Amino acid sequence: VTLTASAPMFLALEDIASASLEEGSPTVLVGQDFFDPARRTDTVDGVSRDRFVTGEFLKGVPYGCRMVVTNPSSSTIRMELLAQIPEGAIPLGDTNMTKGHPVTLRSYGTVSMESFFYFPNSGSYRDYPVHAGRGESLLGAAAPVVLKVVDEVTEIDRTTWDWISQNAELPAVLEALSLIHI
Repeated sequence: VTLTASAPMFLALEDIASASLEEGSPTVLVGQDFFDPARRTDTVDGVSRDRFVTGEFLKGVPYGCRMVVTNPSSSTIRMELLAQIPEGAIPLGDTNMTKGHPVTLRSYGTVSMESFFYFPNSGSYRDYPVHAGRGESLLGAAAPVVLKVVDEVTEIDRTTWDWISQNAELPAVLEALSLIHI
Protein backbone atom coordinates (compact mmCIF):
# COMPACT_ATOMS: atom_id res chain seq x y z
CA VAL A 1 0.00 0.00 0.00
CA THR A 2 1.30 3.42 -0.92
CA LEU A 3 -0.07 6.58 0.69
CA THR A 4 0.61 10.08 -0.58
CA ALA A 5 -0.36 12.83 1.85
CA SER A 6 -1.02 16.41 0.78
CA ALA A 7 -0.44 17.58 4.36
CA PRO A 8 1.47 16.26 7.37
CA MET A 9 -0.24 13.23 8.85
CA PHE A 10 0.14 10.63 11.54
CA LEU A 11 -0.49 6.99 10.63
CA ALA A 12 -0.84 4.16 13.12
CA LEU A 13 -1.26 0.52 12.18
CA GLU A 14 -2.30 -2.36 14.36
CA ASP A 15 -3.05 -5.78 12.96
CA ILE A 16 -4.18 -9.15 14.16
CA ALA A 17 -1.95 -12.09 13.30
CA SER A 18 -1.66 -15.71 14.30
CA ALA A 19 0.23 -16.30 17.53
CA SER A 20 1.28 -19.39 19.39
CA LEU A 21 2.34 -20.23 22.91
CA GLU A 22 6.10 -19.74 23.13
CA GLU A 23 8.20 -21.87 25.41
CA GLY A 24 9.43 -19.84 28.34
CA SER A 25 6.85 -17.06 28.01
CA PRO A 26 4.53 -16.45 30.95
CA THR A 27 1.08 -18.02 30.83
CA VAL A 28 -2.21 -16.81 32.22
CA LEU A 29 -5.45 -18.59 33.05
CA VAL A 30 -8.26 -17.49 30.74
CA GLY A 31 -11.94 -18.35 30.89
CA GLN A 32 -15.26 -17.04 29.74
CA ASP A 33 -18.91 -17.87 30.33
CA PHE A 34 -22.19 -16.68 28.83
CA PHE A 35 -25.10 -15.50 30.95
CA ASP A 36 -28.58 -14.01 30.80
CA PRO A 37 -28.28 -10.44 32.18
CA ALA A 38 -31.86 -10.67 33.48
CA ARG A 39 -31.04 -13.79 35.51
CA ARG A 40 -27.36 -13.91 36.44
CA THR A 41 -27.66 -16.17 39.48
CA ASP A 42 -29.64 -19.00 41.05
CA THR A 43 -30.01 -19.68 44.74
CA VAL A 44 -29.22 -23.25 45.77
CA ASP A 45 -29.56 -24.18 49.46
CA GLY A 46 -29.51 -20.49 50.36
CA VAL A 47 -26.30 -19.81 48.42
CA SER A 48 -26.28 -17.56 45.36
CA ARG A 49 -24.44 -19.11 42.39
CA ASP A 50 -23.66 -17.96 38.87
CA ARG A 51 -26.16 -19.18 36.28
CA PHE A 52 -24.49 -19.70 32.92
CA VAL A 53 -26.09 -20.27 29.52
CA THR A 54 -24.67 -23.54 28.21
CA GLY A 55 -27.36 -24.75 25.85
CA GLU A 56 -29.45 -22.86 23.35
CA PHE A 57 -29.44 -19.11 22.84
CA LEU A 58 -32.76 -17.49 21.95
CA LYS A 59 -32.90 -15.19 18.93
CA GLY A 60 -33.51 -11.52 19.86
CA VAL A 61 -32.67 -11.95 23.57
CA PRO A 62 -29.78 -10.00 25.19
CA TYR A 63 -26.87 -12.09 26.50
CA GLY A 64 -23.64 -11.32 28.29
CA CYS A 65 -20.18 -12.82 28.25
CA ARG A 66 -17.94 -12.63 31.32
CA MET A 67 -14.23 -12.95 30.51
CA VAL A 68 -11.77 -13.62 33.34
CA VAL A 69 -7.96 -13.61 33.16
CA THR A 70 -5.75 -14.59 36.10
CA ASN A 71 -2.00 -14.24 36.55
CA PRO A 72 -0.94 -17.34 38.53
CA SER A 73 2.69 -16.19 38.82
CA SER A 74 4.63 -14.02 41.27
CA SER A 75 5.60 -11.56 38.49
CA THR A 76 3.61 -8.67 37.03
CA ILE A 77 2.52 -9.35 33.43
CA ARG A 78 1.65 -6.68 30.87
CA MET A 79 -0.58 -7.95 28.07
CA GLU A 80 -3.30 -7.13 25.58
CA LEU A 81 -6.68 -8.85 25.83
CA LEU A 82 -8.57 -9.32 22.58
CA ALA A 83 -12.31 -9.51 23.21
CA GLN A 84 -14.82 -10.25 20.44
CA ILE A 85 -18.53 -10.96 20.39
CA PRO A 86 -19.67 -14.18 18.70
CA GLU A 87 -20.09 -14.46 14.95
CA GLY A 88 -23.59 -13.35 13.88
CA ALA A 89 -24.16 -11.27 17.04
CA ILE A 90 -24.91 -7.55 17.35
CA PRO A 91 -23.21 -5.61 20.20
CA LEU A 92 -25.30 -3.91 22.90
CA GLY A 93 -24.50 -0.89 25.06
CA ASP A 94 -20.81 0.03 25.17
CA THR A 95 -19.72 -3.34 23.74
CA ASN A 96 -17.64 -3.33 20.55
CA MET A 97 -17.56 -6.09 17.92
CA THR A 98 -13.82 -6.46 18.56
CA LYS A 99 -11.69 -4.56 21.04
CA GLY A 100 -8.19 -4.77 22.47
CA HIS A 101 -7.76 -4.01 26.16
CA PRO A 102 -4.27 -3.25 27.54
CA VAL A 103 -3.96 -4.89 30.96
CA THR A 104 -1.30 -5.06 33.64
CA LEU A 105 -1.87 -7.95 36.01
CA ARG A 106 0.09 -7.90 39.25
CA SER A 107 1.24 -11.16 40.79
CA TYR A 108 -1.67 -13.50 41.47
CA GLY A 109 -4.07 -10.84 40.14
CA THR A 110 -7.31 -11.27 38.24
CA VAL A 111 -9.22 -9.04 35.85
CA SER A 112 -12.73 -9.56 34.52
CA MET A 113 -14.68 -7.86 31.74
CA GLU A 114 -18.17 -8.23 30.35
CA SER A 115 -19.63 -7.75 26.90
CA PHE A 116 -23.28 -7.74 25.84
CA PHE A 117 -24.92 -8.76 22.56
CA TYR A 118 -27.89 -10.43 20.92
CA PHE A 119 -28.42 -12.64 17.88
CA PRO A 120 -30.85 -11.26 15.26
CA ASN A 121 -31.06 -14.63 13.46
CA SER A 122 -31.16 -18.28 14.42
CA GLY A 123 -28.36 -20.64 13.37
CA SER A 124 -25.00 -21.98 14.56
CA TYR A 125 -22.33 -19.36 15.19
CA ARG A 126 -18.67 -19.59 16.17
CA ASP A 127 -17.51 -17.84 19.30
CA TYR A 128 -14.19 -16.03 19.18
CA PRO A 129 -13.09 -16.38 22.82
CA VAL A 130 -10.97 -13.88 24.70
CA HIS A 131 -7.22 -14.13 23.96
CA ALA A 132 -4.35 -12.75 26.06
CA GLY A 133 -1.13 -11.88 24.30
CA ARG A 134 2.03 -9.84 24.44
CA GLY A 135 3.66 -8.83 21.19
CA GLU A 136 3.59 -11.91 18.99
CA SER A 137 3.28 -14.31 21.94
CA LEU A 138 0.00 -15.89 22.98
CA LEU A 139 -0.22 -16.07 26.77
CA GLY A 140 -3.56 -17.86 26.96
CA ALA A 141 -7.05 -18.15 25.49
CA ALA A 142 -10.46 -19.48 26.44
CA ALA A 143 -11.74 -22.54 24.61
CA PRO A 144 -13.72 -21.83 21.41
CA VAL A 145 -17.31 -23.06 21.14
CA VAL A 146 -20.13 -23.07 18.61
CA LEU A 147 -23.32 -21.42 19.84
CA LYS A 148 -26.75 -22.67 18.77
CA VAL A 149 -29.29 -19.86 18.35
CA VAL A 150 -32.96 -20.84 18.03
CA ASP A 151 -36.31 -19.12 17.35
CA GLU A 152 -37.97 -21.02 20.22
CA VAL A 153 -36.28 -22.93 23.01
CA THR A 154 -36.45 -26.70 22.82
CA GLU A 155 -34.69 -27.13 26.18
CA ILE A 156 -37.25 -25.90 28.73
CA ASP A 157 -35.87 -24.46 31.98
CA ARG A 158 -38.36 -25.57 34.59
CA THR A 159 -36.66 -23.50 37.31
CA THR A 160 -37.71 -20.08 35.99
CA TRP A 161 -40.61 -18.19 37.54
CA ASP A 162 -42.13 -17.80 34.06
CA TRP A 163 -42.40 -21.58 33.71
CA ILE A 164 -43.28 -22.34 37.35
CA SER A 165 -46.05 -19.72 37.54
CA GLN A 166 -47.74 -21.00 34.38
CA ASN A 167 -47.11 -24.76 34.49
CA ALA A 168 -46.14 -26.10 37.92
CA GLU A 169 -48.37 -27.74 40.51
CA LEU A 170 -49.34 -25.72 43.59
CA PRO A 171 -46.62 -27.14 45.93
CA ALA A 172 -43.87 -26.10 43.46
CA VAL A 173 -45.42 -22.61 43.10
CA LEU A 174 -45.53 -22.18 46.88
CA GLU A 175 -41.93 -23.37 47.22
CA ALA A 176 -40.77 -20.89 44.58
CA LEU A 177 -42.65 -18.09 46.30
CA SER A 178 -41.02 -18.97 49.64
CA LEU A 179 -37.58 -18.36 48.07
CA ILE A 180 -38.42 -14.79 47.10
CA HIS A 181 -36.87 -12.27 49.49
CA ILE A 182 -38.68 -8.94 49.67
